[in-house]
Amino acid sequence: MVAWRWVPALLFVLAGASVVPAADPDVSSSAQGPGSSGPGWAPPALGALPPAPLSGDSTPDLVAGELMLGLPVAARLQAVLPHQSNVAFGLEGIAGLYVIVPFAGAGGRAFWTVSQKGNRAFQINPGVEVDYVPPVFSDTQGVVVTPTVQFLWLHDLDLEAQSEMGFELGGGYWFEEKAFVPRLSFLMGIRF
Repeated sequence: MVAWRWVPALLFVLAGASVVPAADPDVSSSAQGPGSSGPGWAPPALGALPPAPLSGDSTPDLVAGELMLGLPVAARLQAVLPHQSNVAFGLEGIAGLYVIVPFAGAGGRAFWTVSQKGNRAFQINPGVEVDYVPPVFSDTQGVVVTPTVQFLWLHDLDLEAQSEMGFELGGGYWFEEKAFVPRLSFLMGIRF
C-alpha cells in the first residue's frame, strides 16, 4: 500500500491549489515569489473554480458514452442533469465483464469541473453504482455496491461535443461472496 501515499498530495494539487498574483497591479515584479516578504505574492488559493460548461455556452453536454478498459471492461452511458455551475449530477448505466464474469448496473455521479483553460478541462467525478452479477457461468450471483472516482481530461471538439479521457479508481463489496471487487480502468468517451 506504499503506492497510495501520494494520493492525498495529488488530490490537493488537483483540487485547485495555485499561486495567485496580488490584487495590486502597481507592485513591482521583482518583489514577487514565495521567498520574498513583499506584497507581490499571495499564498495558494483553494476553491477558485471556473464555471462550467467547458465551451462557455449555456447548454452543457447532457449525454455521454464511455468505454472502460481494465478491471472491468465495460461500456457506460451517462445522462447529466441540466446545470449552470461547475458541479453537476447525473445518472448512469453500465454493462461489462469483470475478467469473465458479466455484470450490469446503474448508479449516480457528481461531475466537478476542477480546472478549465480554453477548450480543455479537468474533472473529478465521484459516484456510486449498484451492479448485478447474474449466474451465467456458475451458481454465483449477487449484488456489488461500488463507490468510484473518475479523473477525466475533457477537450471540446468542433462537432458540438467533447472528448474525454482518464481513469477510474474504486472498489466494491460483493455481498453474497463477502469479497472486495477492485475497480481500476482507463476511460475514453464522448459527450453530446
